[in-house]
Amino acid sequence: MSSRAAGIADQLDRSIYSDDPDAKEQLEERIASLEAERERVKAYNASCRKGARDIALLDDAQKRDIIGIIQVQPYACKGGAFPSYHLSNLSGNIKRNKDRLATLGRPTVPVYYAAAKYAGTCTACALPTEKGAPILYNKAEHTVMHETCYKPQG
Repeated sequence: MSSRAAGIADQLDRSIYSDDPDAKEQLEERIASLEAERERVKAYNASCRKGARDIALLDDAQKRDIIGIIQVQPYACKGGAFPSYHLSNLSGNIKRNKDRLATLGRPTVPVYYAAAKYAGTCTACALPTEKGAPILYNKAEHTVMHETCYKPQG
């Protein structure tokens, strides 16, 4: 049970919650570190293809990873290089975090981004909305707002 508790505590330390005030900065930092890791792995794999494996390009965690991969799956590593799925996983994690960063400041349900079907009035500023203009529609309250008028709660 203590190892489970330690695992949960470790996960909580690495978690980034969307309602955290500095979540955007934490996600940007995570994306930058993943991109740096991807570049190091690419440079290391290029050195392996040239026939001169340069372990100095990797950080300590990556050195442990490559040693573990070579020991467990030697067939997956050509010349000691990271397998292709490692870079695919890194790229997927980078995209997932970038997508999350892009949606971080957006409103939550029941407010939807839409184009105005009819001309109307913004409930926040009382200015008119034109047909086809980008708006935020609150389906629960049947209200319309300009995108610039919306202020997320919290």
